[in-house]
Amino acid sequence: MDNLVHIGNADISIKEYKGERVVTFKDIDMVHERPDGTARKIFNDNKKHFILGEDYFVRNSDEAKGEFGVTAPNGMYLFTEQGYLMLAKSFTDDLAWEVQKKLVSSYFNVYFRMRLEHCSRVRNQILRMKGSDCMSEKEKRVVEKLRDAIPNMTDFQKGYVLGMVESSASKHSEQGEKNETHNGKEN
Repeated sequence: MDNLVHIGNADISIKEYKGERVVTFKDIDMVHERPDGTARKIFNDNKKHFILGEDYFVRNSDEAKGEFGVTAPNGMYLFTEQGYLMLAKSFTDDLAWEVQKKLVSSYFNVYFRMRLEHCSRVRNQILRMKGSDCMSEKEKRVVEKLRDAIPNMTDFQKGYVLGMVESSASKHSEQGEKNETHNGKEN
C-alpha cells in the first residue's frame, strides 16, 4: 500500500496535519516495540515541555474520525517531528536509535524534500511567467512580488500560488499559441 512506511518491524500509515507529517502514540509504541500506552505515559509525565501547535496537535473524536478515519473516544494526539524526537528521547536502547534514525529519514524528511521540490516548482513557474511576452506589466509586477515572497509562505500558500500560477501560465501559453497561429495566417 502506498500510504504505509516500513519502520523497524512495523508499518505505519502516513498521516499529515497542517502541511506536515505527524505520528500518533500508537505509531510511536508500535515502531519502538513498546507496550500500548508507553508513549502516552511519557508524554503525560513530561507534558510541561511540549508546546501545543508546535510539538503536537490534538484532534477531538469527531475530527479524528473525519480526518483520519480513526475512532478516538478521548481525542487523538498528533506529534510533529520535533514532538516525536522529544518523546523518543526517553527510549535509549539500540532499537530506539535505529527507529529514530529511520523514522526521521524515511518518514519526516521525505515529506520535507517533497515540500522543497514543490517550492522549487512554484518558483520555476513564476520565473517562466516573468519572462512571458504575453504578460501585462501589472501581471509581471505581481509575479515579481510573489517570487520575493515565496520563501516566507506556508505550504498551503505555496500550493495555492502554484495552482494560480499554473492556471495563469496555461492561459498565457494558450494565448501565445493563438497569437502564433494568428500571426502565421497573416503572413
